[in-house]
Amino acid sequence: AISACEKSAQWAFALHLLSEIPFARLLPDLIGYNSMISACEKSGEFELALGLLSMMPRVDIAPDFISCSASISACEKAGRWQQALALLSEMEQSELSPNVITCSAVISACEKASRWHWALRVFRSMPGRKLMPDKICCSAVISACEKGHQWAHAAHLLKKMRMRSYNNNLVAGNALIAAFEKVERWQHATRLLLGLEELGLQPDLVSCNSCSSACEKAGRWEAALLFLQGPCSRLGRLGLSQDLVACNVILRAYMRALLWQASTALLSDMWRRGPLPAVISISPVLEACEQSMQERQTVELLDSLQRLVLS
Repeated sequence: AISACEKSAQWAFALHLLSEIPFARLLPDLIGYNSMISACEKSGEFELALGLLSMMPRVDIAPDFISCSASISACEKAGRWQQALALLSEMEQSELSPNVITCSAVISACEKASRWHWALRVFRSMPGRKLMPDKICCSAVISACEKGHQWAHAAHLLKKMRMRSYNNNLVAGNALIAAFEKVERWQHATRLLLGLEELGLQPDLVSCNSCSSACEKAGRWEAALLFLQGPCSRLGRLGLSQDLVACNVILRAYMRALLWQASTALLSDMWRRGPLPAVISISPVLEACEQSMQERQTVELLDSLQRLVLS
């Protein structure tokens, strides 16, 4: 019955059944605890999963690979990187060998918490455990490095992925482009975007937005517009529509070029047809108008900004 609850993620009822076992003069077994922990993991109840895991030795049941792996997965879903790392260490101390999926879950937990150095440490320890990282594992550690602005590590990891024929992974490529964007390495970002196409991968909206943002942050507003604006842009040739992120990049590019008329026109179009502007959308338009001495437009924008903040 507990196993059936686990498969349907009914953790509350499974926990009730587990508590009724002593009254029925039955002994909880390893399968029962594992099913309960798995039910908690699927339902996002990481604290209950860890509580059950710690309870097992008290009733003379040694946690096995399934117990620990399900608990690590529960921690990963909750972004509890410290607990996930501790459980990985406990597995090894108990001579339970983690597999690629287990290590990937720990790396993902570290990635969600922006702990790139720990994600990289677990990744680098895998060959010593005689484990070969897969695409999911590599993508997670590249994403962790991207969040930590560690573009050099991310680039090295992507190169390793290519050597292992993990070419068809746009997620990893986008993570590296985002890493380049954060440190304003616009040339690296644009080269990587072209490299994705050479590998047979079609860049998506995330790829174009990150690449154009890298160009804009580096003061290359013309290049940023070539990626996003018009039917002949990279975005247009891919048949993709601008989202709020793309519009905000264009508005910042207009600000750098002091194209106040183009920026007010785009903002007006966003109000009419979408995507609806945010507060950060109005700020670059306001600055472009101020620097261009457009007093009337500046007053109107300040009024729009006030209404948006109060809405």
